[in-house]
Amino acid sequence: MNTLIEAAATARTRSTAPYSHFEVGAAIRGSSGTIYTGSNVEVSSYGLTICAERLAICIALHEGETSLDQIAIVADNPTSGYGFGTLWHLFEQENDVDFTTIRTSQLGGVDLADYNVLIFPDGGSYMGIVGEGTQNRIRSWIQSGGTFIGIKAGAMFATKNQAGFASIGYHYVGNDAEERRAQREDDAEPEELSEEERLKELLTPYDEREDQRRTDSIPGATMKLRVDVSHPLAIGYDNEVTLLNQNSIILDLSEEGDNVVYYPESGFRLGGYMRDDKEEKLKHTAYLVRERVGQGSVVLYADMPAFRSFWEGGTRLLLNGIFFGVVRDPNVE
Repeated sequence: MNTLIEAAATARTRSTAPYSHFEVGAAIRGSSGTIYTGSNVEVSSYGLTICAERLAICIALHEGETSLDQIAIVADNPTSGYGFGTLWHLFEQENDVDFTTIRTSQLGGVDLADYNVLIFPDGGSYMGIVGEGTQNRIRSWIQSGGTFIGIKAGAMFATKNQAGFASIGYHYVGNDAEERRAQREDDAEPEELSEEERLKELLTPYDEREDQRRTDSIPGATMKLRVDVSHPLAIGYDNEVTLLNQNSIILDLSEEGDNVVYYPESGFRLGGYMRDDKEEKLKHTAYLVRERVGQGSVVLYADMPAFRSFWEGGTRLLLNGIFFGVVRDPNVE
């Protein structure tokens, strides 16, 4: 990985940026092992300007490369069909990106060294499927230079509440009782309810349960979130991005990593239904976090930024995490 960083730093010295004075270098490694570099080239006609990453990729494709990264996506129980299907469509149909599908239950027998990126999509709880031994193998793979991408339930799995790949925790947007119930589902060895608590849950009237569900959920709301435009994962974005919150989890702000996209203090709901107390709960929390772990990275999304492959405003956020998840700025880090 250090070789890529050094190549990108060298490429940056060849940048042509007379207007922004922001010099960028990029380096990618093709499936053949060859490293290709590029730098941003600015001209007076903005539309003809080319970014460093695009130049590097174009050169690689021109030289005959067919794959730039080895990406694996886990599938099958407990992965959501929607979560996996969105990624499948985004990669195969829209961006012609190769990837390998790995059944979650078979992850323990896979040589992770064959892959640069491992994606855990949204779904159910991974804790009951991915055992401690496999968790340790993933952790070592990350430390050796891999990029772990977690989306919603996949992000929950990576937090300190569960596998502990990242330092941050997560919460649910629902009330405390809902959070405790969901937490029991996440626990590999859930704490047993008392008989009184169990009966109270089972015998709650339908109308009360439906009212509570509506109260606790965010069925779909558009949010204007803040972006750290200086970060590699924010390439191509301005200082705000509009994303969809559909019962997104709540990620803590990271003290050890980078809070690339986050909820501001107020005024972030643009449309849709959300109670005021939920807005209060979301403020100053993270949507996209990157933490360095050894030579690798853990990249976590509170929700799917490219929802059902039609929410195009968030697509680049996801692709940036995959292709630039381990990028470091030698002048910053």
